[in-house]
Amino acid sequence: MNVAESSVPLPKEPRHQRFADLVLIGKPLVDAYLEAGFKCSRATANANAKKLRKRADVEAYIRAIQSKAADDSTLSVNEILRYCARVVRTPITKLDPRNPEDENGDLIKSYSINETETGSSFRIEKQDPFKAIDTHLTLSGHNPEADAMAGLVSALTLLSSKSTTLPTDRM
Repeated sequence: MNVAESSVPLPKEPRHQRFADLVLIGKPLVDAYLEAGFKCSRATANANAKKLRKRADVEAYIRAIQSKAADDSTLSVNEILRYCARVVRTPITKLDPRNPEDENGDLIKSYSINETETGSSFRIEKQDPFKAIDTHLTLSGHNPEADAMAGLVSALTLLSSKSTTLPTDRM
């Protein structure tokens, strides 16, 4: 990409731009800082690189480059979450594989049409709503297994703090 021809805000110093470019290609902050031309120890580079990464002009440059790199083929987390919600909320009765204009056609995993003398019928398999829920929870930062385990530990802790004993035949 030719940065000079774009509307990308350039950092004030060329070494800052070099640092940002190295961060954009995946270099660790310390390595990017040293490779950008700053002379110091790795310990000092660690502290300075973190500060430089947070500078408004460096941050704006990185964000601008990242947004230009994202194109129509890149899905945002919100788009994925909306799709997952549609998978869960759309009833199978709203899906019609025979209608190419159906806005929910992307929710159909597979279908088959049976033609008989008395008419036709079709069988639809929808995308898995449980996988969609799992994906939605994961992308939203929730971990259902960890949440359930935490609830179980909390309940067991509460039970063990009570003075009443549980009958052994019910354990």
